Amino acid sequence: FGGTQISATLTSGKSYPAKVVGTAPEMDLALLKIDAEGLLPSAQLGRADDLLIGETVIAVGNPFGLSNTVSVGVLSAMGRTVNAG
Repeated sequence: FGGTQISATLTSGKSYPAKVVGTAPEMDLALLKIDAEGLLPSAQLGRADDLLIGETVIAVGNPFGLSNTVSVGVLSAMGRTVNAG
């Protein structure tokens, strides 16, 4: 996120100014805050420590440039290390 200006573009094509509020470079992950208060629904973030084995989990992202990707699964274990490659 080396740029000075960041924007987030939604599936509708509408873009909003955004800022980086957190990163995890080892997971190729960034959390953005979109400057569109009151205009968009939001999801409440939880804590990984509160999850239980067997719970449904959802991942939303843009892996390998595949836009608007959502994956649903079941949490099968905690504390596993994932190696790239």
